[in-house]
Amino acid sequence: MYNISIIGSRIKERRKALGMTQKALTAKISPGVRPEEAPHLQISQWEHGKNIPGTDALARLCNALECDMDYLLGAIDTPRRSTYDVIAQTGLSAEAVQRLQWMQEQEANAGLDLLSALISDRQFLGVLQNLNYARFAAREASRPMSDSLQRELLMLQVANWVEQHPGATVFPPEQVREMNLYRAAQKFSECAERITRATQDKRE
Repeated sequence: MYNISIIGSRIKERRKALGMTQKALTAKISPGVRPEEAPHLQISQWEHGKNIPGTDALARLCNALECDMDYLLGAIDTPRRSTYDVIAQTGLSAEAVQRLQWMQEQEANAGLDLLSALISDRQFLGVLQNLNYARFAAREASRPMSDSLQRELLMLQVANWVEQHPGATVFPPEQVREMNLYRAAQKFSECAERITRATQDKRE
């Protein structure tokens, strides 16, 4: 679904992200025109929604702003459709996807191979789970407990849980965080060791 009214704001957003002035952008979409001589009134009108670029101008803007037309037309929220599709499929952040794309463009294939092997490792999910538990425990530890009723309710919940799990031990959030960080580090180390051994075996 396209949103024509968003074109101006997208042009401005992308231009600023690339560190371009309106004059510089005008020069980029106007062959043979130098930045200092470029009349930037048209760019200003587009950015303020006073005018809409035609199809040819949109194509030239996409080349100059290093983005896909779907971005300028408001159909996607990332400059490139490929980035948008990866985000939709994986749930990764735009920054993470862009970093992976940058690695591929730099031909850092060895790094991507290792990352792929790490994610595929059977214990990697455990690493993420332990890190998530550590993050949750840290949040709990920093949560203010000024309300005495809130504290009493929490203690009651803990007491009920302990009663339902005989032999279980309850640790304070700070200790839970440290334990999970330690377990995550251990599992990560095991993953890395397995990947290293597998890489060496292939070379031999």
